Amino acid sequence: MAPAAAPVDRPWTVRAISSCGTPSAVLNTDLAREAAASDPAGLAGQLQLLYDGANISARMDRDRSAGIRARAAAVTLLDAAIAG
Repeated sequence: MAPAAAPVDRPWTVRAISSCGTPSAVLNTDLAREAAASDPAGLAGQLQLLYDGANISARMDRDRSAGIRARAAAVTLLDAAIAG
């Protein structure tokens, strides 16, 4: 299955998809800062927790929809962090 296209109004998602190999804590903090989050470090920690949780759920529970739900939660977190 091909990954979903990044929304045009969220250019940092394109960078996240194309930044494979960068340590995720650094990448998440950079992306949160680029997205103008009010608390980039806090948002980065939340995004990392979502990423880790989705990976664990996908592997241990064989949950194929974990990534989709994590992505939706990440969008909610990003929207709240940018608005606040």
